[in-house]
Amino acid sequence: MDLRKILRRFKFKEKADGDYDVPPTFKEELSRQCNAIALRTSILAILSWPLFIPLDMKLHGDVPFVFLLRVGLSVVGVISFLLYFIPFFKKRGYWLILFIFYYLGLATAWILGLVGADPIYMGGFAIVILLFGLVPFQRIHALLLLLITLVLFTIVGHYKGMELVLPEDTYGLYNLMISVTIALLSIFIFDKIRETSYKNAYLLQHTNEELQKANELKNQLLQVAAHDLKDPLQVIIGYTDLLKMKLGENKFAQERLKIIYRSTDRMIKLIAGLLEITSIESGKLVMHKSEVDLGEVVEASVNSHQRESQKKNQLLHAAVEKDCLVYGDKMLLRQIANHLISNAIKFSSPGTSIRVELGQHEESAVLKVRDEGPGIHEDEIDKLFNKFQRLSTRPTAGEISTGLGLAITRDLVELHNGSITVESELEKGSTFIVNLPILQKEAPGVENI
Repeated sequence: MDLRKILRRFKFKEKADGDYDVPPTFKEELSRQCNAIALRTSILAILSWPLFIPLDMKLHGDVPFVFLLRVGLSVVGVISFLLYFIPFFKKRGYWLILFIFYYLGLATAWILGLVGADPIYMGGFAIVILLFGLVPFQRIHALLLLLITLVLFTIVGHYKGMELVLPEDTYGLYNLMISVTIALLSIFIFDKIRETSYKNAYLLQHTNEELQKANELKNQLLQVAAHDLKDPLQVIIGYTDLLKMKLGENKFAQERLKIIYRSTDRMIKLIAGLLEITSIESGKLVMHKSEVDLGEVVEASVNSHQRESQKKNQLLHAAVEKDCLVYGDKMLLRQIANHLISNAIKFSSPGTSIRVELGQHEESAVLKVRDEGPGIHEDEIDKLFNKFQRLSTRPTAGEISTGLGLAITRDLVELHNGSITVESELEKGSTFIVNLPILQKEAPGVENI
């Protein structure tokens, strides 16, 4: 299982993209949600209610307190708006919104009681009650808000002589009853949804953090082990070469030394691959980006592999477009080409042809490496770029394969904002295709990846 893919799939926070760290408690999560809407709620409170004042004056101009309560909501909105820009209150948007909604509930209940549950006002009152179930308040605060609003409506209405505080319009009464029922259900249902979502997000973030720690520890252990092994293996290689020279014609000894040399060389290449891939995954790889003629890089890579291909009686040739400019690290781009060409030679039979093509298509530089090898089974293509994958295809002349080359190639291509794909047909060969963006106007320099 590729740990990097797990981290990418379940990545929960990207501060640069506007996401967030999940708070340690559900209560703080509700505060965070309220902070996100506090300013807009204040503006809405300021602008909404003055629109109803002409209606109040027309229908109940004889009750001036209605006008004052209505204006009061805009005043509360202005106060909340101003407080939001004070650092102490900016992080306490929950209480600013709670302040607005408690006033909204009390004011609308009082107004409705004062106007004797006027049917025209009942619909608005029902809408206000429905809002109580939608705002991300703690359950106890939402229930108290609903209860206090209904109690105040009952007390004021009773004081004004409204019988049982029930409106004469039955339709308005049903609206009120339904809105209260829906508000209650919303308070409990949405609270449960928010809490469940919070718990999942919290678990996901902490799982991600644990995976990142485990990945970092794994990289550190690999780097330490690789560094500690590399020097002794180099010593073994050196003494093996020395012994081969000293023992001369002793065929038995030469064969055994050849086995030691090949095994040690394989271990050194495996360690080099591990060091490289851990530096990429840990973000410690330093890229020296500049304007690079990819054609020159590919030609140099092809030339450096001619001797290797000639040993297997293979024809390695290239068709390279000139002035194919990209923005990247010249050494790492050379490494991409080296991996692909070396793989083609390694997995192709003697006497076959390998063709390297480079051209431009739309806004991409397209590098293709075609071989006439045995091809890759369709079921194995998805595994091809994973580390240490055992595939049915094997090197044709006993060459060393660490299982890391294509994984490193994919990572290097992605670091250059490119993509790599493969087309293959059994018994007819494979084509690896790398797409890299053509040079964009960026300032050259050094950047950590």
